[in-house]
Amino acid sequence: MVFLCFLSQYVGEFNYSRLADFGAAISGSNKLLCQEVLEELDVYMRLKLTLELLKKEIEITKIQESIAKAIEEKISGEQRRFLLNEQLKAIKKELGVETDDKTALSGLYLKV
Repeated sequence: MVFLCFLSQYVGEFNYSRLADFGAAISGSNKLLCQEVLEELDVYMRLKLTLELLKKEIEITKIQESIAKAIEEKISGEQRRFLLNEQLKAIKKELGVETDDKTALSGLYLKV
């Protein structure tokens, strides 16, 4: 019901032809595919074409979300690893167990 109110606000009086036009317009598809919807005279085919455009849009969005999630997980994994390595270095330095590479190198040059 809310969608129909929204639709009527932007499209005008409800009819299937306008619904197809509205769906094609918000699909984000290229102009040629949207033009194909607008040129189709049969309302059933017009709705079918619009549905196909919207399905493609949903698939693209799903793929983009999965890629973004994978990238975010990889980045957060690398950040976590970096943070843990830095914490480990700080703990080792605090305990005097092991020095970091820079300190070890500077110690070698000072002894020579």
